[in-house]
Amino acid sequence: MLEPARYLERLANLGASSGRQPPFVVVEKILAVAERPPDEWTLRRHHRYEHAAATAGVLVDAEHAASLRDTWRTLTGDSQTSATWRTPASG
Repeated sequence: MLEPARYLERLANLGASSGRQPPFVVVEKILAVAERPPDEWTLRRHHRYEHAAATAGVLVDAEHAASLRDTWRTLTGDSQTSATWRTPASG
């Protein structure tokens, strides 16, 4: 979407201009670990997929996490530091 803040504002104003409640709008934006939705987005609340990130960690065997990281970097050219990767707890 080219201008999400403007679009969300127009939707919020849609209800006000007609004398009704603003429409219930759902925005799906998958955020990075430390990312938050932009303040100019008029959102009542947001969900960051914390559960999905935690669950995904369970699917990677801790013993093989480094190999998976190296393969990812080779295929994508992504040079993230290991600190930005979540290594699942072994157990």
